Amino acid sequence: MILKLLLSLVIIYSLKVIWQAPFPTLPYLQLTHFMDEWSLVDRHQKKQFFDYHRIILDAGFFILLELTGDSPRKVLVIFFDQLTHAEHRQLRLMERLQRKKK
Repeated sequence: MILKLLLSLVIIYSLKVIWQAPFPTLPYLQLTHFMDEWSLVDRHQKKQFFDYHRIILDAGFFILLELTGDSPRKVLVIFFDQLTHAEHRQLRLMERLQRKKK
């Protein structure tokens, strides 16, 4: 009886949270690469700059992209529907070339 009550409260709370904000807010608006520098723009139009990227995990459905540099390290989840096949190939190629420069 107590277990059912606790589970019911958890479900009701979860539904309330989902009802109030059905879509997660995305903290970043844009990720760009220009002249060997990555820039990440957040919702408040603040830019962060990074020098290097690394693909931590290529899971087939999404990739984990790590950005490092003067700004604090960021790890982004990028789903494949957000990239074209050519952009994905370019990320992989840029990572290999970047490793050779080091």
